[in-house]
Amino acid sequence: MGIRKMVEEQMVVPGGRDEWLGLCQQALISQKFKKVSLNSTLNQVRGDFKQIIGTLWGDIVVTLTPEGPNVRLTVRATANVDNVYALGSSPGGKLIAKFKAGLGPVKMPLVAPQEGHPIPITEQLERLAVMRGAGSLTDAEFQQAKSQLLG
Repeated sequence: MGIRKMVEEQMVVPGGRDEWLGLCQQALISQKFKKVSLNSTLNQVRGDFKQIIGTLWGDIVVTLTPEGPNVRLTVRATANVDNVYALGSSPGGKLIAKFKAGLGPVKMPLVAPQEGHPIPITEQLERLAVMRGAGSLTDAEFQQAKSQLLG
């Protein structure tokens, strides 16, 4: 058994819990997570990730909590960190990034996780650039999202 480390990130998104349960499930499936399951009693979506070529192995659990008209997503990723490829990087962070890429640009959080204030435009542009670099967005989709942000 390898050495594993857990990473957690929270974000608040607009919309209802039931809608987001489905969106989270689809995000994991679209990013090639396996054994994706949805538990509506616990308000959780789970998935496993095992890269055939490479060294990224782990699992992710997304727990959804209603907060007024919004939903808090608590994303916990646990991944192996016992190889040379994990040095200087966060495999759990990579799993969370894959999940976010699966949500797409339209579904990215509009509210900052802790403060409840809008995410700065510069940070939103950085997220879009990361998603384009990861292949989750085409150049046209990137330009369209960028234009919407800049008004």
